Amino acid sequence: MRPYIVALLAALSLSPATITVSPNGNDSADGVHAPVATIQRAIDRAATFRSVGERVAIVLDGGTYFLSGTLVFRPITGNAPLVFTAKRGTMPVISGGTVIRGTRRTENGRMIIACDRSASINQLFVNGRRYVRARSPNADDIMFWHLSASGARTSGGAGSFEYAADTVPVQGAEGAEIVFIRLWDISRFSVTGIDTAKRILQFRVPPALKEVSHWGAHKPYYMENAASFLDAPGEWYYDPAAGEITVIPFPGDDLAAAEVIAPRLAHLIKFQGDPSQPVANISFEGISFMHTTWSFPAEGYDGHQADLVIGAGIEGTYAESISFSRCSFTAQGRYALGFQTACRGITINACTFTDIGAGAVLFGEAGNPQRGSETMSNTFINCHVHHIGVIYPSAVGVWVGYAAYNRIASNHIHNTPYSGISVGWGWDRNPGGAHHNIIERNYLHDIQEQMGDGGAIYTQSHQPGTVIRNNMIHDVFGQKTYGTGIYLDNYSSHITVSNNIVARTAGASHPQNDPRSNRICNNVFVLPPTGVFHINKGVGGMFERNIIYIS
Repeated sequence: MRPYIVALLAALSLSPATITVSPNGNDSADGVHAPVATIQRAIDRAATFRSVGERVAIVLDGGTYFLSGTLVFRPITGNAPLVFTAKRGTMPVISGGTVIRGTRRTENGRMIIACDRSASINQLFVNGRRYVRARSPNADDIMFWHLSASGARTSGGAGSFEYAADTVPVQGAEGAEIVFIRLWDISRFSVTGIDTAKRILQFRVPPALKEVSHWGAHKPYYMENAASFLDAPGEWYYDPAAGEITVIPFPGDDLAAAEVIAPRLAHLIKFQGDPSQPVANISFEGISFMHTTWSFPAEGYDGHQADLVIGAGIEGTYAESISFSRCSFTAQGRYALGFQTACRGITINACTFTDIGAGAVLFGEAGNPQRGSETMSNTFINCHVHHIGVIYPSAVGVWVGYAAYNRIASNHIHNTPYSGISVGWGWDRNPGGAHHNIIERNYLHDIQEQMGDGGAIYTQSHQPGTVIRNNMIHDVFGQKTYGTGIYLDNYSSHITVSNNIVARTAGASHPQNDPRSNRICNNVFVLPPTGVFHINKGVGGMFERNIIYIS
């Protein structure tokens, strides 16, 4: 049949189109009269209707949809609306994982699962619950870090340091990963050798890395992914040479009958527009997104503040009018969402983010200070973000870089290892792309439970028009008492901070590195340990009509 006849029939008899998807469907069906089985087939069918300007609804029945590959959206003529919704009474799951169906046997209270030797497995979920890669010290120990005896030395792609005499024995740690914890970022490297006589641990680093910055004697680290670390319920170790996963089950978990899932895809969805035409008008309502993996380069990962370079499970470039409403994001390895290059009108509303490897969302870029006009007018509202940063504890809950006219409002953010909300970027006073961002009516508590030198709300750079108002903040922790309520760091200027309540912080309630042109008014600062307000450098700004209570 000629294409124009197909388009005419679509416009006359099948619009507005509803395409149904079911795990029990059949991809030979058309999705209109009988459900298809895969989301990719539904997207292909929707293109027929969208090409003639018709709105399309793709309705997902309950169940889990295991993707065979990343769903990629590119510009389409007219960009007619495409809406993904859940069948009433269900919350379907879009998964980037694979079910481990290998044979199981029990040995000394452990479950051993045979699996594909070619698989790359760095996360494991049993009946929806994250199991922890075997680590030392254990994640639930009172002190869940080791401390070094010396700083790290690096040269020619190799690094080493002296570990403390009272460190848990490290026999069998060759090939494990070591995670360095600094104040505001982490690094991950592979252990290459151990000299037990001299207590020297050796590791691989990128050849150009001259030092592991801000990491010296008595600094924290932990190790993971070695069979010798497997000693606690809920831990697991994968031996790719043997093709076996060894698990110590949590009490009550029957792994012989359990659903065991390993994330496989780095990305569930990509919105790939271009400068001449964005991807636009796509929305998701009431859907759960799960099981994305994270990567570990052979040379290791030398960390960055907020872990901006690691990417996200759902990414957009040159995207407009993309929305997620009442969705769930969980069991993921990196950031859940990343809209960083030329993205506008992105709306994330009433969504839940938990058990995320990094943080909830990235808006904007960090590389070019003038790019803020390209990523703008995005909204993150009414969301619940908690217990994140399980792989990258230096990630933040919500990050806005060089981006403008964004609104972060009415969110509940808690139990984060580093900062809750971070806005702006850069280490100079020059005007850049971060400006006119609104952070309001957010409730943040139990923030910065592992890292330091951050805050519940953290800013950087010259930001005219940015407003932080009507937020409730309490219980902010941090290494070396750097936990702060609202932290205007790195030449943050031209910012208004008003009508906020900040209580019980480990550090000052409201430090400023350079207060030029900032206006701090009508706030309540309660019970910091030493002081409320300090200025590291520079003069100026306004501090008026604030209530301060200190013991």
